[in-house]
Amino acid sequence: MPRRHAARARTSVAVRGIAGVQTVCIRPRRPGGWQLIGRTAGGAVRSPRGPIPFLMQPGDAVQFLPDRPEEFDACTT
Repeated sequence: MPRRHAARARTSVAVRGIAGVQTVCIRPRRPGGWQLIGRTAGGAVRSPRGPIPFLMQPGDAVQFLPDRPEEFDACTT
């Protein structure tokens, strides 16, 4: 799926996007040209100062599964 021709001025919080063969986990609200495929309660960062700060590493396979409503509501409100 290609990137959007024009970037959005701002995305929602905790969105997941796709463009080409890449996906992105966008936690803060920010501009972007990704095709949005959903939102999630889970974050992609373990600890910004830890030895392995991100849950995913280059080359990892990722599968997106639905959150339970109570998980989603707890992290996005």
